[in-house]
Formats: sequence, structure tokens, C-alpha cells
Amino acid sequence: MRTSVTATAAILAMALAHPAAATTLQQISDGFADGVSICLEATLKNAAIADLPADIRARVAPAGENARFMVAARNPNGPIWDVLSAKDHIVVSEAAKGDCEVITYGPPVQATIDEAMAAVKSHSPAFTASDDQPDDYTPIRAGLSATVDGAHIHAVFEGVEPGTVPARKFRFSLIQARFIRTSGQ
Repeated sequence: MRTSVTATAAILAMALAHPAAATTLQQISDGFADGVSICLEATLKNAAIADLPADIRARVAPAGENARFMVAARNPNGPIWDVLSAKDHIVVSEAAKGDCEVITYGPPVQATIDEAMAAVKSHSPAFTASDDQPDDYTPIRAGLSATVDGAHIHAVFEGVEPGTVPARKFRFSLIQARFIRTSGQ
């Protein structure tokens, strides 16, 4: 486990040394909300991001395989995308149609989640709070759910600030949002 955390930290340090590291935390937070809106569109339409309208696809580009480490547990070989508004800082992962996830490191967790959840609610007022509870490993967690066109869609937003969970030795915050479409497929 220690090697995995060390390797992840080394990869993250290399990514942050990239010229795109000049991206501000607010730009990353805004990019996360943008990635969430892209996942929302794909989930609502039960479509792959590659099949979405051109104006939405123009906001992402295929991510390099060096970003795969962030999503490998759920998506070892499916499409991964780089959100261009925060290039090299946001990964959108499509494990399967109707299963879309956005991951980032760095910005303040609660404020970033609040911004992303507000974007979902403004796009589709059908989304209401769901009973997603924090736990000892992920102390910040919230959810939204809706039934849209006969499909149940559940979104879970979660994150952890550095130093708040002893089992997580990251120097940066970790934030994830996952959309799952469970019916009406």
C-alpha cells in the first residue's frame, strides 16, 4: 500500500509540475463543475460523451493514459476525458454507459462540491438531496437523485481534505462526483 501511495504522489507531483500547474484552484473548482455538467448530460441522455452534441464534446478532449491512475479501480480501460477549462486537472471517466465520474485534486472540497451540486440543480430542478452520509474514510459526502424520463439517476459527491483522514496520506484534497443511471435504460 505504501508503494501505491508513493507512486501516486510521484505521478501527481509530475502532473502538477506541468505548465498547466499555473491553473488556479478556482479554475480547477469551476472545471470540476464543468466536468459534472458533462457527466450529467451523458447520464441524462444515457449516452457516451463521444456521442453528445458537438458543443458539449468541445469542452473535453481524450485524456492521456497517464491520468488513468485516478480512475483505474472503476474504469481500467474505458474512455477518460480531460476537461479543457481546467486542462490536466480534471478527469472524466466513463466506466459504462450511464456510469460517469469526475475526479480532481487540489481545490477546497466543500466549496467545490457545493458549486458542482448547484450546477446540477440549476440544470435539472428534478434533482433533490439523497441520503448519502459521510463516513470515516470520506468525511465529506452528499448526494442528489432524480427520476428523469423514467430513469433513476443518482449522483454522489465526495471528498477529503488533506490531513483529515489518517488512512489517506495525500497532500492535496481529493474530490469525486459519480453519476449512476439505474433504470430506464
